[in-house]
Parts: sequence; structure tokens; C-alpha cells
Amino acid sequence: MISLMHDKQDESVRQLIEEFLTARATRKPSPHTLEAYRRDLRAVAELAAEESTP
Repeated sequence: MISLMHDKQDESVRQLIEEFLTARATRKPSPHTLEAYRRDLRAVAELAAEESTP
């Protein structure tokens, strides 16, 4: 059950990241910039998940 909750949270975070990137794409940044945002946001999300795990 804890694993399922964790998976749902991971999916929610991934969805939020993609929504942010979609919003940023309207400003027509470089594809490299969007990929860097994606990479950095995922890294921060992973770090936050590790810190919140008991």
C-alpha cells in the first residue's frame, strides 16, 4: 500500500513537471532549455522524495 501511494505521488509530480514544461513551451525556449528544466526538476523531486522517506 505504501508503494502504491508513493507511485501515485511520483506520477503526480511527473505530471506537474510536464504541465510546467508545457506552459514554458509557449514562450518558445530552446529544446535544450526545456530538457534541462525537465532534468533539474526531476532531480529535485527525487531528492525531496528521498528526504521525506522515513
